[in-house]
Amino acid sequence: MHLELLLTSRGLIDERKGGGQSSLMDLRRAVSSAYYALFHFVAQSCTDVFLPTSQKSLSRAKRQAYRSIDHRDVRNACVLTKDIKYGSPHGIREFADAFLLMNKHREQADYDISPGGDFHPKQARYLIDTCELAIEHFASADIDDRRAFAVQVCLKSKSRT
Repeated sequence: MHLELLLTSRGLIDERKGGGQSSLMDLRRAVSSAYYALFHFVAQSCTDVFLPTSQKSLSRAKRQAYRSIDHRDVRNACVLTKDIKYGSPHGIREFADAFLLMNKHREQADYDISPGGDFHPKQARYLIDTCELAIEHFASADIDDRRAFAVQVCLKSKSRT
C-alpha cells in the first residue's frame, strides 16, 4: 500500500496538462498521502516481523495486527529511537526523523486552514523524497533492529517504580 500512496502523492504534484500547477489542495493531499505511506509501511513492517508467514490461517491475525498499530505509538517509538542512549542504528533513526517530520506536516496539511498552512510544489516534492529515502533506510536495516522498532511500536512498556 505504501508504494501506491507514494505514487499518488507524486501524481498530485505533477504539473497539470495545459501547463497549470497543482492546486493548493492537491499539494496538501500529496503531503498527507506521503505521511500515510510511511505509516502503512510501518504497519506492514511490524506485521511482517511478528507474523512473517503468509499462511492463510494467519490472515485474520495479520489483519488484526496491522489494524492495531496506532499513529501515537509509532510517533512515541520514533521519539525513543532518536534518543542516542537507546542505541538505534542510523537507518532506523533516519526513519524516525522522517516520520516525526512528516507527522508534523501531515497535521499541517490536514488541519491548518491558515494561509500560511499551504505548501509549495518544491516543498511537497522534498517531503515525498524524504519519505522514500526513509523507507529505503528502514528496509535496509538489520532485521533485529527492525524487530526492536516493532517491539517499541506494538508492545506497551510497564513502568516499574
